[in-house]
Amino acid sequence: MQDKASDKLGVIDFQDAVIGADTYDLVSLVRDAYIDVDETWVNEQIGIFYELKNPNMTLHDFTKNVNIMGVQRHLKVLGIFIRLYQRDGKERYLQNVPKVMNDLCHELNWLSEQGGDDIYTDFKEFIYQKILPAYNQVFISA
Repeated sequence: MQDKASDKLGVIDFQDAVIGADTYDLVSLVRDAYIDVDETWVNEQIGIFYELKNPNMTLHDFTKNVNIMGVQRHLKVLGIFIRLYQRDGKERYLQNVPKVMNDLCHELNWLSEQGGDDIYTDFKEFIYQKILPAYNQVFISA
C-alpha cells in the first residue's frame, strides 16, 4: 500500500481479518501491548473515532464499550503471552505482561467507577484478590 500524500509505503496485515465489534481495532491501536501511550491521547483517539463513526449512542456509552472490549482483549493477550512462553519457550513475551496487566486494571477501574453494573466491580475484585497476588509474586517480586 502506498500513501500518495507522502510517497511512503506501508503494510496492512489482514491475515486474521474478521467482521467483529467496532471497538476491537480501536482498542488494539490505542492500548497496544507493546507501546505505552498517554491516557489523554487514548481518550482523544476514542473521541475522534466516536465522531467519525457517529454511533447511535453517547460518547460515555461508546467509551464504556471500548473499555469492555479492552478487558476482553487484554485477557486474551495475557493468555497468549503466557502460552507462548510456557508452550513455545518464547520468553520475550513476558516483558510485555506488566503493560497489558496495567491496561487491564485501568479498564476494570474505569468500568467499576461508572456504577450501575455490579459485574464490573465483582470482576475487578476477583482480579485484584485472586489474580494480582499471583501476578505480583511472579512478575513483581521476581
